[in-house]
Amino acid sequence: MEVNFNEKLDESIRQGMQSAGRVLYGAILQEIDEEIQKVVPDTWENLGREERQVVTCVGAIPFKRRVYKDEAGERRKILDEIIGLDRYSRYSSSVKQ
Repeated sequence: MEVNFNEKLDESIRQGMQSAGRVLYGAILQEIDEEIQKVVPDTWENLGREERQVVTCVGAIPFKRRVYKDEAGERRKILDEIIGLDRYSRYSSSVKQ
């Protein structure tokens, strides 16, 4: 049996896979942030959530993560630290630029 893929079908599949990848990536980041909340020291203050975006191989992923103030008064974004985002970068250190 021979199946001929045309460019429109191939592009539709690619876009669908990228979209699914972005949704999955965002859900994973959300889950990690939920787990972080369980292990943050009680002495840290939860300042709420802030929005962020990371560019990955499946595209830009918007997400919200918790921001904490540690004992020294420093603002900490633990999810950013875990995935290797610095303050100004849109790219994770694990994503080739």
